[in-house]
Amino acid sequence: MPVGRGHVRALAVRDDLIWFDFAELCDRPFSTIDYLTLADTHRRWTISGLPRLTEAGPDAAQRFANLVDVLVDRDVHLTLIGGTSLTDTLHGAGLPPDIGRTASRLALLQQETVTTT
Repeated sequence: MPVGRGHVRALAVRDDLIWFDFAELCDRPFSTIDYLTLADTHRRWTISGLPRLTEAGPDAAQRFANLVDVLVDRDVHLTLIGGTSLTDTLHGAGLPPDIGRTASRLALLQQETVTTT
């Protein structure tokens, strides 16, 4: 789907639900404006492949924090699918200084976290 000057690949789109892989959204150089565009068109999101943010790298971790801000501001329902608990995902050295704020904001969303093994 078109976003800004590029495209983002959704794994699935159905009505107001959109499903992305973490790497597609956060490993690529998308801006907050790109996330706003997507959040304004889809009210329910699923993001799979959520890694520990320490393993994702600082840019991807910051993009994830920005994305969470957008989704909270737009009151979007979010389902996260990853291999660890959300606490473990958001813990570790080298993360954005405001990662605690991200954890707090995630608690505000109608959010569900699924841990896979």
